[in-house]
Amino acid sequence: MPLWQRLFEVSGTLGETGIASIKWTTENFDGSTAGEYKAAGLLTLPDNWTGTQDNVSATVNVKELAVPESLTLWLDAAGYDQNNGVWKDKSGKENKVKQDNEASRPEKTTEDLNNRPVVLFDGDKYLELEWTDGSFAADSLTMFLVLENHDMDGGTQVVMGNYNTDNAVSISISSQNDSLVARISDYNHSCTFSSAAGPYVLTFAYNSRGNEDICKRHIKRYS
Repeated sequence: MPLWQRLFEVSGTLGETGIASIKWTTENFDGSTAGEYKAAGLLTLPDNWTGTQDNVSATVNVKELAVPESLTLWLDAAGYDQNNGVWKDKSGKENKVKQDNEASRPEKTTEDLNNRPVVLFDGDKYLELEWTDGSFAADSLTMFLVLENHDMDGGTQVVMGNYNTDNAVSISISSQNDSLVARISDYNHSCTFSSAAGPYVLTFAYNSRGNEDICKRHIKRYS
């Protein structure tokens, strides 16, 4: 039953304005599966306003997203099964992301990031990625990640990828400046994002043009 909150401005009878909120819950919705769902909400008035909290309801139609042909890997936290350690790839390419060792599987929870499904890695937990064709190669790539780090100190922490490996991509916390960094092969071909823990939406685009590496990054607060 995912829960999320929406804030919006309202006007009173005397022309005053304030911020109200509705907390929504949906039955049987896992956060991503298309279909029709019933949503129940609780309306809360702005602080210091008189009145009662009202229950509201709505019918929500979740549509199946069209998957771009060039999409190579798509991991939605709602699709991770902690019981078997498999994180389903929604790109249609059937890449395998899994952890056979139960003790090394990350945890799935809905208590972080606005009560949406998330996968928690504590440093000892990880997943293995097996590309359908054995490997992935490209002259350019774009990555989008929604993440939050609870510890920006304490040395190198790999978020995803193959760290310090020739011609490999990795997103990691750098031990040099305690910041989130994207790199190709090594630190000489890298982009630094932020030293803040997040949460944020991270965008990373990379192009290789001969001996010239072009790295673009964007960071946006997630709420």
